[in-house]
Parts: sequence; structure tokens; C-alpha cells
Amino acid sequence: MDKFKKWLLDNEEFDENEKSLVTVKKYEINDYNILEKVGEDIKHNDIVICNIEEKYLIRTLDFIDGISFVLDVEHIILTKNIHLFLPKNICYKSIS
Repeated sequence: MDKFKKWLLDNEEFDENEKSLVTVKKYEINDYNILEKVGEDIKHNDIVICNIEEKYLIRTLDFIDGISFVLDVEHIILTKNIHLFLPKNICYKSIS
């Protein structure tokens, strides 16, 4: 658990006023082995979209929601299986 906490919380300072490109990553979750990469991308303030196969849905969301809570990432449910994770410096507004 300590190794996980160190990995999750050991990041460089982020300047919210700094202009930078926004990176969007899309994942098809059909294996738990890809979750480390998803976590890394969320940790690096990338926008992450996940299309999660039904049998991986609960455990995957438990893992990603834990990371999202610690890093103050917004979790938006687009459909039952498609989920969007936004860094705190990105504003999301649903039009419909």
C-alpha cells in the first residue's frame, strides 16, 4: 500500500496558470493490466475516456474512482460503460 501511495502522490508541482496542450486518452478496458497506464495518465492530468467491458466495470471503476478522489479528478458517466475523467483544471458542462 505504501508503494501505491508513493506512486500516486509523488508528482511534480502543477502550475494551473501555465498554458499547455490538453491530451485526451481513450481506453478500451478489457483487461485489468491496462489500469496502471490509465492511472498514470490521470495522474499526469490527461483527460481519460474509458469504454469498459461489462465484466470489468465494477473493479475498474473502484480503482479509478480511488485515484480520482485523491487527485480531485471529476468522474462523468457518459453511458453505463463509457466514463470520462477530467483533471480539476478542465471544466465540463453538459449541453443536453
